[in-house]
Amino acid sequence: MANLIPLDSHDPGDQARGVWADDNFVYLGNKAGGLHTYSVTLKGQLTHLDSDVQAGDAGAIVGDGTFIYVAHGTGGVRSYEVDGAGAITYKNVADPGTVFGVWTDGNFVYAAANTGGIYVYEVDVNGAFTQKDFKDTSHQAVNVWGDGTFLYVSDYDGGVNAFTVDSFGILTVKDETPTGWQTYNVHGDGSFLYSAEYTHGVTSSTVGVNGALTEVDFDTNAGAQTWDVQVQNGYLYSANNADGLGLHSVDGAGNITFIESTDPGDNAISLFVKDQLIFLANNAGGLHVYSHGIIIPETDRVLLDIAIGTSGKGINLQQNGTGNSIKIMIT
Repeated sequence: MANLIPLDSHDPGDQARGVWADDNFVYLGNKAGGLHTYSVTLKGQLTHLDSDVQAGDAGAIVGDGTFIYVAHGTGGVRSYEVDGAGAITYKNVADPGTVFGVWTDGNFVYAAANTGGIYVYEVDVNGAFTQKDFKDTSHQAVNVWGDGTFLYVSDYDGGVNAFTVDSFGILTVKDETPTGWQTYNVHGDGSFLYSAEYTHGVTSSTVGVNGALTEVDFDTNAGAQTWDVQVQNGYLYSANNADGLGLHSVDGAGNITFIESTDPGDNAISLFVKDQLIFLANNAGGLHVYSHGIIIPETDRVLLDIAIGTSGKGINLQQNGTGNSIKIMIT
């Protein structure tokens, strides 16, 4: 039985470049097609809700519960507000150059600029950006992610740069680890840092006390042209330009084992894992939704309810959503 199961897809046209999801909606960055919002059911069925087109090419996306932030390439990094119906309202922009990556820790917004390095912004109640700091990585910064200890900047030709950031948003350079590969993104699980390497597949590394990376293992079985990686529940998911969505396991020593891949044939660029659903942005095929294994929504599950009352003990076996139940009373 396949582990990765396709559930739905939607192609709004142009080139899907980034995807992110929260408890409300799924967000797609669609290059010149802008930011798109979707609702999604527990079974992975998509409904397109709204879109908004601003200058530059919409790509990487992240949110903080108040605003959605989108890396717009030559259009900088932009903030949006999304209401309860998924309607998008554009708010503000910071334009430090060509921005490919964006991430937030809830305190600051970080923009990875291909033409400069890493920028730190404070965002006010109107979504307006105030720059707090900047560090030139001397390479082509393409993405950014943090684990609460370090901020990691992925460089197209410079590996991974580790920074710390203080309560004022000031960056301190900790380490630069040249991987020898084209690093597009990183993600971690508290034990290891995982890198998406365009010519080296998925890589696991330990992180030293000063932010230095030491490679443990790598896997190119899902294809070497890896753009994105995310870890959840002991599994690695990778987005690969040639082979689509990859699934890998990782053990306690950081060793990576390839499980399978599935290719919608559209050049996978970005992914985001939310609960049991995997969202994949495809360069020429829009947004695809997968599950890891078979999803049984709450409304389809059989629940066993045991209640103890003054009149005795009751066991109630009920099929949710049908109203059918069997009640056994023990006296």
